[in-house]
Amino acid sequence: MVDTLLAACGIRPRLPEIRCLALVNPLYHLCCLNLVFIAFALFDTCVGAAAGRFPALAIEFGRTFTHAGNSGWILLIAGYVCFAGLATLKRSTAGKAPETARLLTAAAAYVFITVALSGLAANMLKRVIGRARPHLFEEQGIFSFSPFANSTAYESFPSGHATTAAAFFVGLGFLVPQLRIPLFIAGIWIGLARVIVGAHYPSDVIAGLALGGWFALAVATQFARYGILFTINAGGWPEPRYPHIPPQPQTAGTVAADHA
Repeated sequence: MVDTLLAACGIRPRLPEIRCLALVNPLYHLCCLNLVFIAFALFDTCVGAAAGRFPALAIEFGRTFTHAGNSGWILLIAGYVCFAGLATLKRSTAGKAPETARLLTAAAAYVFITVALSGLAANMLKRVIGRARPHLFEEQGIFSFSPFANSTAYESFPSGHATTAAAFFVGLGFLVPQLRIPLFIAGIWIGLARVIVGAHYPSDVIAGLALGGWFALAVATQFARYGILFTINAGGWPEPRYPHIPPQPQTAGTVAADHA
């Protein structure tokens, strides 16, 4: 799908199809599936029984923190920056657009595509799987599935907020590797907030985090194939390909002031 979007913009790939090691490594998928099943077997029942009974302060914290996983504000900001950047590039003379504008436009497009595609996938899976939410635990338990029920009460798996959080924060982690760990932790906390407010089971959140993270990785890999924003390092992972900006030459007066 990313190939189709870029082709529609007239952008052709610079490299043959790139297979990021993490995307095709069965160990990644096996680990994610195992974590989902472990959470399903060990934690979902406990969380379902405690749904709505967490301390009031924890629930209030969860309700406040969970808004960061709403895709609406991310898509709005990323879309605005992307289209504003495209307008700036179009007004610039050929080949003389500021490099900062190119980078911001590409980064905004990456975030928008990642969050949008992962959100679409999560919403489709929710409706197909039709898992009941924790507030129905006492009546139906954790094994209640009603595919295509057309009701938000049966759209628990995977967590859409967790998917968005992982797509956004893992994507930012690829863009700014120096902040990767705190960004990943922020995404996990948003997923945890969905459990605290009683909207999802732990297995829903783990599945959403894995799905969103996978999309962030997949879209970054496709961008690298087209020579946009990323490259694939020797370890098979995408990393930003920011251009080298030479230091500005110092004037004689500045040099003298530095040595004063």
